Amino acid sequence: MFVNLAKYFTGERPFYALRARGFGPGETHFGSFDDMVSTYVAAIRRARPSGPYAVAGYSYGGAVAFEIAKRLEADGDKVDFVGIFNLPPRISDRMNEITFTDGAINLALFLELIDDTDIERLTSTLRPLPEADQLAHLIDHAPRRRLSELDLSLERFTAWVHLAQSMVHLGRSYEPSGSVGQVKVFYCTPLRGTKEEWLDNQLSHWDRFTREPNTYIEVDGEHYTLMSPRHVQTFQATLRHELGRALG
Repeated sequence: MFVNLAKYFTGERPFYALRARGFGPGETHFGSFDDMVSTYVAAIRRARPSGPYAVAGYSYGGAVAFEIAKRLEADGDKVDFVGIFNLPPRISDRMNEITFTDGAINLALFLELIDDTDIERLTSTLRPLPEADQLAHLIDHAPRRRLSELDLSLERFTAWVHLAQSMVHLGRSYEPSGSVGQVKVFYCTPLRGTKEEWLDNQLSHWDRFTREPNTYIEVDGEHYTLMSPRHVQTFQATLRHELGRALG
């Protein structure tokens, strides 16, 4: 999904993606949220030893971006842009709701293997099945074209789902604390309720974790589609505008 976004910034500014450990052969999953943040900060410093920095995260990655920015600021570096893509600061309640079946379906949505209209039917179909059979069902019924584009086999999808589940487990005990200078929150249609409820009752809580006023930017799409091919052009234009304001 970030490939769709990154191509718009080719030749304009460096654009780095942080990949969760555990997808490659022989890699272990992160042991804690702090382990994850420390690994990412070290990788950022290898690529760019000093600031100013711009960091952003989509969904769960928003919490990670916040912690990375906190760590960079604590080390004395300037962080000019912290982007949060459709995530409130507190994620533990949501992480505790996510079952194995939910996680597999969520990943299939992000990868565009299924449509959001399939969620209810798939949930009832998959939940009674053994975990391996759930994943096989999703791959067996996924569009062949999309699997080919992603070079995605059942084995690779299984590794991805288990990696995602490990991240969910880390998020179940995560509680935000401290602050960064400010954040830019990009929000869209939520999984539940209206945009207004999502903004007022959840996203606005970022104001408790910043030292300066935040900016809340409405974007097109829904949680799983805001960077899909259908919406990425308008999203990148909005992101580019906000990056320009923050970084010059």
